[in-house]
Amino acid sequence: MIPLGEAFLKEVPARPGIYLMLSEQGDLLYVGKAKNLRARLRFYARLKPGEDDRLDRMVAAVRTARWKECRTEADALRRETELIRSLRPPYNTTHAQLSKCLAIAIAERDGRIRFRLASEPNTQTQELMYFYPFAASTPSGLTALVRLLFMAQARPSVRDAPANVTRSSGCELKVAANLRGMLFSFLEGRSPRLLHLIEREVLGRRDLDDVRLLSMAKDLKHLGGFYRNGPRAVRRLQLICGGSGPVSAAELTRLLVTGYEGEIGLNVQHDARTAEEQIVAYRGLGAGIAEIVTRLNHSGAPRPMGSGRWRPADVLEVLAKYGPESQRSDGIVG
Repeated sequence: MIPLGEAFLKEVPARPGIYLMLSEQGDLLYVGKAKNLRARLRFYARLKPGEDDRLDRMVAAVRTARWKECRTEADALRRETELIRSLRPPYNTTHAQLSKCLAIAIAERDGRIRFRLASEPNTQTQELMYFYPFAASTPSGLTALVRLLFMAQARPSVRDAPANVTRSSGCELKVAANLRGMLFSFLEGRSPRLLHLIEREVLGRRDLDDVRLLSMAKDLKHLGGFYRNGPRAVRRLQLICGGSGPVSAAELTRLLVTGYEGEIGLNVQHDARTAEEQIVAYRGLGAGIAEIVTRLNHSGAPRPMGSGRWRPADVLEVLAKYGPESQRSDGIVG
């Protein structure tokens, strides 16, 4: 059983939140979310061995837990996903794969701005890439931003409003000169003035029916949440950790990890890093992929991509981080 005494459990609120399982050295082992934090942690405290091999291995390594309350269960789910994707605890399986972050890519041409949802820049054009945390819900944020920018300018026809904003090619929009500076300040989290101006312009229009006004009110709500969880959240991390302006996917991950380490006081240098070093060392000695998989499973090394048994694809993903010299084709099995 995990040593969580009744005195500890009484301090845990019976509310939604995230919890973190830590080893004796303070390494992060597992991240979870709960509708009722106290009930979930009490479940772990009373868990008997033999019910689930994965849980047995984790419980044997856990020495304490930390928790952080969230406003709603949905907020807890978003925070859990962000933590797992950024920190990749060894005993998490869901969301633990290396996944591409989404960005709002912006390119200016002939007085117009092309917006698109992207994970990589377009090498054919000069683009600014704005990467944000998962909690920002970037696709819906981009959709709301483009629709509201369009409706806030020069009393456009509703029929001409951009559709399918998040398609791969994106969409192009003429943005008034007085809004351009505010747009970039908004995307960099330096000022919400653009949001306030759009709200005043859009909701002050008298040529729209109630259905359209209700739709735009929902877009405004989405855009406000996007700003708080995306641009503003990144800017706060930059003020703490250093930096300004748009961030790359790798820089976003660094900021999130540093922020979580400071906020929650955890150590993310867990044994999964040691497993990666073992893989590279085995490969350097000439071991094939199948042999490396067997050795890792025999030793019980935790997977960087989650718990469970190692597979050839897991080893190849680790080796890919260290360049082609570590990926010789001998011994590779499907």
